[in-house]
Amino acid sequence: MLKNLLFLLFVPLSLQAQVNILDFRATPVGDQLNISWTIGPGNTCEDLEVQHSTDSANFTMLFLYAGVCGDATFSQQYSWTHATPACGVKNYYRLYARTGGQLAVLGVDHTCLGNTGYKIYRLHNTPEIKLQLNLQKSQEWKLELTDAQGKLVLRQVYSSADNTIALPAMPTGILLYRLTTESDEVFTGKLLM
Repeated sequence: MLKNLLFLLFVPLSLQAQVNILDFRATPVGDQLNISWTIGPGNTCEDLEVQHSTDSANFTMLFLYAGVCGDATFSQQYSWTHATPACGVKNYYRLYARTGGQLAVLGVDHTCLGNTGYKIYRLHNTPEIKLQLNLQKSQEWKLELTDAQGKLVLRQVYSSADNTIALPAMPTGILLYRLTTESDEVFTGKLLM
C-alpha cells in the first residue's frame, strides 16, 4: 500500500508538461537586442531563465521570469531586452526551465551601431552588402552608392533595421556611399569590393 502511494505521489511530478517554445528570436533595437519567444497552448507554469553566452557553452542567467505560463487554448508571447549584448561577436541566448532544463538556444550575430547609427559592409565573396540601421535615430535612411568614376550604382531609401542589398553585378574596386537621415544628417565612406 505504501509503495503504491509513493508511486502516485511521484507520477504527477514526472509527467509535468514541458514548456513548448513555438518561436524564439532576437531583434536589434539600436545597440540592444530584444529577445522574444512564444509559448504554445496547454503549458503549465514554469520559472524560465533567459541566459546568455558568447561561446555557446558557458551560459549565465540574465533574467528570471518567475512562473511563466502558457494558456490552455492560445499561445502566449514574452520578451526581454538585453541592454548590453556583446558587440562584434555572436551572442547566444538560451531559455532554461528550472525543472525541465534547456528549452531553446538562439545564436545572433550582433554589430553595435554606435553614435553614427549605422553599419555598412560587404558580404564576403558576394555581390551583396549589409546595411544595419538604428531606426531610433532615423526611421528612413537614403543610401546612394557610386563607383570610383562617380557613376550611380544604387539609390534607395531603407526603413528596416537589417538590410541585405543585392547589387546588379559583382563590382570591383571601391564603392563610395552616402547615407542621409530624415533630419538631413549625412554620413559618407568607402566600401572595398
